[in-house]
Amino acid sequence: MLASPLTRVDLTPQVLSTPLPVVLLTRTIDDSVQGTGIDQFNYVCNGWRHCTDGCNGSGGDCYNGSWTRDNVAGDDMTVSFTGIQIKFYAVTGTYGGIGAISLDGGSSETMVNFYSVQL
Repeated sequence: MLASPLTRVDLTPQVLSTPLPVVLLTRTIDDSVQGTGIDQFNYVCNGWRHCTDGCNGSGGDCYNGSWTRDNVAGDDMTVSFTGIQIKFYAVTGTYGGIGAISLDGGSSETMVNFYSVQL
C-alpha cells in the first residue's frame, strides 16, 4: 500500500494595513513674503523691485496686488517649500527677459522667456 504524500502548509497571520488616503494640500506663497524660511522668497542681489498694496493701480491681476521683478543679469531668487510640486506664475511684457528655473538646487535649468510684445 502506498502512502499518500502530505503537504504541510504553515499559516502565519498577516496584518494588512489599509493605505491612508492621500490628502493634497495647496497653499499659495505670495512673492511679497520675504525671508529665508519655508514658504518665503529669498531675493539675492540688489536689482529686485517690489510693489505691494495694489502697486498704484499697476498690480492689476497680480496675486494679492503685488509683483516683484528684476532686470539685472545674475540676480537670483530662491523659495523653499515642502511638497512634490510647484506652480510658478509670472507676467510677460516688453520689459521681460529670459529667466532660468531649477529645482532642488540642481544644475539643470529650464529657460523661461518672460518677453512679450504686449503687456
